[in-house]
Amino acid sequence: MNTKKEKDIEVLLSCLIDGPREERKKVLHILLEILPFGEHPSSSVELVRDPSVRAWLRQNSLELLNEIKFFHDWKNYLTVEPSRLDLEKGVFLISRMSENVAVSLSSFQTSLDKLASLFQKKVSSCFLSQGKEILEAFVNFLFVEHGFVGDTEYRENPSNSFLTELLVSKKGNPISLSVLCLLLAKRLELPMTGIALPGYFLIRYKQDNFDIYMDPYQKGEFLVEDDILDLLRKSNSNLSDVHALQASTLTILKLMYRSLIAYFSNSGREKETEMLNSHFALMDVCSLR
Repeated sequence: MNTKKEKDIEVLLSCLIDGPREERKKVLHILLEILPFGEHPSSSVELVRDPSVRAWLRQNSLELLNEIKFFHDWKNYLTVEPSRLDLEKGVFLISRMSENVAVSLSSFQTSLDKLASLFQKKVSSCFLSQGKEILEAFVNFLFVEHGFVGDTEYRENPSNSFLTELLVSKKGNPISLSVLCLLLAKRLELPMTGIALPGYFLIRYKQDNFDIYMDPYQKGEFLVEDDILDLLRKSNSNLSDVHALQASTLTILKLMYRSLIAYFSNSGREKETEMLNSHFALMDVCSLR
């Protein structure tokens, strides 16, 4: 135990073992407020020094505690106005559904920082300044040099929606690959926005007179506005204003959740489907603010 906070968490976790039900509910409430945001509670349980307490928590409390904490984290995250939602934290929370329980927000952010730093060095060394040059270098960096690619064989695989998994496997779906671009663009101060189309998700890059669309799922293929309008016509969409297609953070998170809900529902995994629907309901409430 290195900090007072970690010691407090250990004491509170130990209090979950016995005692009156109401007292344990109070302890849980306090615990949820101080456990690290977005992290699986197993990391805190493993810091409990008493092996018998640690074993009891693993066997009797960890699964339920994780479900309660996951919902609590989403509820806290969605308390702000939709326009103030942090995309990075939101997609990290989605990644909490992966099998990697050791992942943390700080390690996720560090991985993104390192990737952005590598590209920044590349741009600086090549003296690139024009929008077209920078975007072409970005596409080459991400999809050629680092091998990020759309998973065309198992597109619906849940791991393709988890950004923490994407950074390791380098395989993703249209939205997760686009989100990766957006998170890097924010660090690099590149003028990128997400564009949601029926069945597609693209990136728009607009700098001065340079305005183009890019498809991360197709290794950064470039498209122009006429291509987007053609896609809209093919999908029988009533939308005709391309500029109205910019996706907000909440829209992106909902799209990712819809994909996961469809997968788990079609797979007959009722528990996961119910959990995801409860989170989605929180997003609906947030969208009404």
